[in-house]
Amino acid sequence: MSLALSLKTPEEIRPDEVISYWEKLSIKTPYDCYEVYRSPNRELWACIDKKGAVATMWNVHTGQVQQEDRAALYLLVSRMGGWI
Repeated sequence: MSLALSLKTPEEIRPDEVISYWEKLSIKTPYDCYEVYRSPNRELWACIDKKGAVATMWNVHTGQVQQEDRAALYLLVSRMGGWI
């Protein structure tokens, strides 16, 4: 992992950086529409949709959402019958 990546705030992390540097987890999401990644320091988790957008990124210790893309979350939430 590059030093520049580790200095970024969670809000500045791009999807291509998540896919390249983070550990892909074998967690299955409903409808298999997302891939789940864990940061190298194991603090952040991110769900990446099939188009490559960060649907959501959160801190597993505090539960605080760091990034959220409602358009990327639409597929999952609409299939579950919810509202965004």
